[in-house]
Amino acid sequence: MVIIEICIGSSCYVRGANNVVEYVNTWIEQYQWEEKVKVKGAFCMGLCSQGLGVKINGNAISGLGLHNIESTLLPLIQQELT
Repeated sequence: MVIIEICIGSSCYVRGANNVVEYVNTWIEQYQWEEKVKVKGAFCMGLCSQGLGVKINGNAISGLGLHNIESTLLPLIQQELT
């Protein structure tokens, strides 16, 4: 099971964390990962200076923003599933 934690604190929310949730939920449906990927909300992860706060299986993803969600996050999820 891949656990994706997405910060829903005020700083990340303002920068588009809700869009990350939408992208991930779309991928879960598109790739039929319902039994393989779980999305959780989390409060401040202390990653504000590194981009949107997202962790995959406890590992922080740095530099994530709305401009690179698909090119950065999707391959990392796919890698964790292999």
